[in-house]
Amino acid sequence: MMAGLVAWAASQLRDSFERQLPSTMMHQAEERKALAALMAREGAESVRQRLSSLANRDGFLVFDGSGRELLARSMPGTHLQTIEAMEKSGVLTPLAATAPDGETYSFHLRPPHPSLFRVATDNPLYLLLIIILNGVVVFLLAFHFTRPIKKLRDASLKLAEGDMGARCQSISLRVPDELSHLIHDFNFMADRLEKLFHAHKRLLRDISHELRSPLARMRVASALIQPSIPDSCENYKQLEIEMERLDNLIGQIISLSRPDSVWHVASHDWIDLNCLIETVVADVRYEAGQGGRMVELDLSETVIIKADGTQLRSALENIIRNALRYTPEKRSVMVTSVQNGQTAIITVYDEGNGVPEEQLEEIFKPFYRVEEDRGQERGGFGLGLAIASRAIKNNNGTIKAANRLEGGLVVTVCLPIPKESRDFMESSNGSES
Repeated sequence: MMAGLVAWAASQLRDSFERQLPSTMMHQAEERKALAALMAREGAESVRQRLSSLANRDGFLVFDGSGRELLARSMPGTHLQTIEAMEKSGVLTPLAATAPDGETYSFHLRPPHPSLFRVATDNPLYLLLIIILNGVVVFLLAFHFTRPIKKLRDASLKLAEGDMGARCQSISLRVPDELSHLIHDFNFMADRLEKLFHAHKRLLRDISHELRSPLARMRVASALIQPSIPDSCENYKQLEIEMERLDNLIGQIISLSRPDSVWHVASHDWIDLNCLIETVVADVRYEAGQGGRMVELDLSETVIIKADGTQLRSALENIIRNALRYTPEKRSVMVTSVQNGQTAIITVYDEGNGVPEEQLEEIFKPFYRVEEDRGQERGGFGLGLAIASRAIKNNNGTIKAANRLEGGLVVTVCLPIPKESRDFMESSNGSES
């Protein structure tokens, strides 16, 4: 592009250069006569000084009798041959002068030629125009290629975040190229992934609903035969436990397979976070007491948040029950809550074996369980933390897990505190004081 613009600029300047060439050559001829006269009067040194001070000194060549140039300039042999041929043909007229010391010098003219450097120096606006045009062209080309790449990147990030409807819109007025084909292939892949994702969720939901019917019949049959079963029958008690576990599992699968839109329509109400935590802990303490485990509370001052109470209660229950499940007997689970600026922080500590560092993020995925716990009778299905994570995120919060230095796992939940809630709590504290 640069070469093409330079050639265009040179062609535009050629006419003006050719029109100025006769007057330029006449000026050089007059200057050469003056240099020859100066050589005859004052000698070579004066000519050297005068020639060095000329702006167009490259248009003059002065040689002594031995063929050395006065300013010691080295000229290509082909260039000298061209000048000699032009002088022999009469295009250029040679001129000689004898210095006072008797040395004879020959004066030759070198016709000016429009080099790129001369075009740049004599016509800076043309050079600036070339640079601007190249910059515009490069910018447009970069925009042309990076725009679809940016669209692909944005769509892929949305798809990775769970937005199965994310697509990369095709760009109109674009010549089909490899990037256009890539956009088409990406959208095709996203369509297939969305269909597989919804088919997977629909399958889980349908299977779960289908299992509810035989489970309900099993419960009815169990209730009918219960009077004839002795109270000491361990098999019947185990049957009741397994049906309860199956019912819980089906309920969790149905909850997890709900579309995200169902979760987002839930209403957000003002909730006293400490009261909610105390209510949840009171419900799970009975279960904890059967295994000799304890649930301890360490709550800060009152914290009012705006959230969906049903979802938040379900999330806290799943987190605390998961901590109890992996806490050894005669040990305790600690639940704390504090306010840190604009955030309410809930932490649940257990005294279990912890989780391998590379699996800390995986435990929030559905049906995921730490490998070493799969064979243990923990009673979990790998769904509790997945449901909790979904509920917390739906309430604009975050959840993460980390290993404790003294052993065990700590799950931290952060929930935003609205500004109006902070103002209410500050006014309440002020009125109490």
